[in-house]
Amino acid sequence: MKHKNQTNHPNDSSVHRYALNRHHKSALTKYLNSYNKEFFSSKSTLSQETLDRVSSYLGRHEFITKKYLSPEFQLFTQLAKNLFPNVRAGKIACIDGRESRVIQDGKVFSRWSISAGIPTLIYRNGKKHLASGRLRAAILSVAKQKGEIFELMKIHTSRSAPLDHGCAALKRLIMQENNGTLPANANLVKTGIKLLQERKAVIRDSFNAVRKELRLPTMKKVTVLGVSDTDTLGLTFMGNDEEAPLSTVDIAKRLFPSFGPYLQDLYGKKYSKIGLFKESFVMPESIIPFEDMNYHISSTLMEYKPFINELQRYVKNSNLNLLTDNQVRAFYYTAARNLANQYLLGFYTNEGHPHHPLAAHGEKYGSISFDGIHVGQLDPGHQTLKASPSTEQDALEQAEIQHAVLHANNPEKPHVLFVVTAVPQAVLNDEKAMTGYRGVNYNFLNLILNNAVFSKLVQQKELLPVPVLLNESTREIVEIPNQMV
Repeated sequence: MKHKNQTNHPNDSSVHRYALNRHHKSALTKYLNSYNKEFFSSKSTLSQETLDRVSSYLGRHEFITKKYLSPEFQLFTQLAKNLFPNVRAGKIACIDGRESRVIQDGKVFSRWSISAGIPTLIYRNGKKHLASGRLRAAILSVAKQKGEIFELMKIHTSRSAPLDHGCAALKRLIMQENNGTLPANANLVKTGIKLLQERKAVIRDSFNAVRKELRLPTMKKVTVLGVSDTDTLGLTFMGNDEEAPLSTVDIAKRLFPSFGPYLQDLYGKKYSKIGLFKESFVMPESIIPFEDMNYHISSTLMEYKPFINELQRYVKNSNLNLLTDNQVRAFYYTAARNLANQYLLGFYTNEGHPHHPLAAHGEKYGSISFDGIHVGQLDPGHQTLKASPSTEQDALEQAEIQHAVLHANNPEKPHVLFVVTAVPQAVLNDEKAMTGYRGVNYNFLNLILNNAVFSKLVQQKELLPVPVLLNESTREIVEIPNQMV
């Protein structure tokens, strides 16, 4: 059931206007025709409405991808990255659909989505390691390139109702340790921070092991912990874990009364209105103007003395004082971008449980990928569950979580799960290589279809897995392979 406080996106009624191109629509139709023959009798096949719904999701993904590939958006992304040179910045966050990458990061930060925002660990010879080879390789590649890294590891909560609207994956973890029940005094944030503390040490030690091997200087700190709030879309930094946190919502309340007029003097009347995108931020057409204004606000904040003074004090008096000067710049930008979001959305004034489109669960579909590349990954308004599992068992567990969330919050059946394999740009015209990637995707799809739980959901028309190959660099749709042939 949809939560009583949840609001529809203003663009829900126009979901079909983002048409999927003819080639991909034809491929999708062939897949679903074969899928119907495989699983259903001629009298109980999936409807045309289902085809149209899946097509609309992919068509919207295509439309949004083009926005991100536009020269204007690429320019603002590069200008933002120039604000913290010599650092590769990334985020590890939850699969939750309310964790909108486009609003939080644009394409300035890389992002890895995992259940609860807690990377899976494996234990070998008494030592802890990241289970995801893809995530591990991405982090260690920075060490090998002699670069610096800034990784924000964050969980999410709801300030007004942490148990009702907080992280469902964290609740699941706590319940698993308490015989399937959620204790009345359960503290999701405290549990999440404790788990992140363990992982941040593993990431730092792995990074520095490579540096030592190459006889490069090690880094005292690689990660910063944080908590995002789906009520306000604010961000709280845990510089001393749970002690003395720094909240962008609180900073906004202190700075904006004087910063607003200052911003207007620099850029004109358009910047005088706080909450300019409060209603329209979910629209794909707002992507470029939102990023334009976000860059100007965040870059101005990074030169604004009251902002600098606040963050300097916090760095000095927390474990962030272990960051290098380059990492501190990345930290400043992280805070500045979130404050720019607060300025453009105005959600920092929210009290109680709000009614904006990202305040409560409203996921449209799920996407699962071992590569961290997803359908809907860059959508500003459609909530999408995005899971990047580390193992086959992890993939099945992540898919189970996605279905549970969709079942609880989305009445449209069957629930769509895009099974995604990323293809490098360099091999798109290499048929032999493409055959290999189709095979990988086929095996991934079969992992789900051959599982007893998901096989039953498919037969009951509760779940519809759809295979997709995406361009690893651009996230454009490469192919919708007919894996049912």
